[in-house]
Amino acid sequence: MIARIGVGDQRGQLAQLGAGNFTAALGGRLGPFLTWDTFGSTAAGAPPAGYIGDNTTPHAVVGSPTGFNKMRVSGPGIVGTCTNADGTTVTNCQETDKIILQGKVQPGGSTAALSAGDAGLR
Repeated sequence: MIARIGVGDQRGQLAQLGAGNFTAALGGRLGPFLTWDTFGSTAAGAPPAGYIGDNTTPHAVVGSPTGFNKMRVSGPGIVGTCTNADGTTVTNCQETDKIILQGKVQPGGSTAALSAGDAGLR
């Protein structure tokens, strides 16, 4: 079974924002954006400067509007059990909090607005 994850085709709407106007996307359906939990840091374990991840390293992330900063798959044929935040369990389930991210932050105004767990992205 193949699952498609997405919010629809936003290319036409982005074209209307104008070239290089990424700030406007922060308030739309294309956000919030997940980042490594060490995004914005210069310490060991941080992504390369100007990036939200390195497209190689499975890493803990932040930025989910629901606080569920994981990837979960459940259904027939999946072996395992996952635990919800309320303590209930989901059978036939696997999840991980290590996700590979790739993305470059636009230099300028929106760079400051994009920070790990920033509530302003919602």
